[in-house]
Amino acid sequence: MISPRRAVTAPYDIWRVLLHDPHEDSGSWGYLIPRPSARSEKQARAAAHTLHAEALARMEHPDQWAGLVISEVTLLPAVLSRKRALAWAALADSGAITPEHGWPLACERGERLRGEEWREELAVRHETYRDSVIGFGTSLDDVLQSLAGTPAAWDLDLYRDQFGRIEWEMVRADILHGATSVLRQTPYGLLWFDHD
Repeated sequence: MISPRRAVTAPYDIWRVLLHDPHEDSGSWGYLIPRPSARSEKQARAAAHTLHAEALARMEHPDQWAGLVISEVTLLPAVLSRKRALAWAALADSGAITPEHGWPLACERGERLRGEEWREELAVRHETYRDSVIGFGTSLDDVLQSLAGTPAAWDLDLYRDQFGRIEWEMVRADILHGATSVLRQTPYGLLWFDHD
């Protein structure tokens, strides 16, 4: 079991995937997955499911841990930086880098020239992102805590289950459902953009 607040230091990013039983308060189960093994949240979720199935197969009595669901997926970056996260998002949306492969070769990006016009587009996008970011942190919990005392603050008590745990998947779904803001995972932290 991994403490949700435990600091992990590594020379690379690590996904922390926490699972819990939705029907009882029996603790949680966690997996640390190196980012080189899972480049996206979707891949980290799949890796955690695989690792959990393998762990259950080795147990003599797996029933206690068989009904677990993912409660939180967090990228623990080797370098946590709001400035780098904003720059990375702007570069990714400008086609300069991809989340899965990093910097593409010239032939992979269609030989698009990166001249002065491209640099100006990038600068405008980067400025727009700086102006529209309302939260930043390692996890959704960090992002929402950074909003405490502001008009954008959320009441997380609405998302607590009968055991007092915050259902982060529901919080994330409501943020995405609103369609006026977006969460953006970068190698340098999680950004929350407001598009109003």
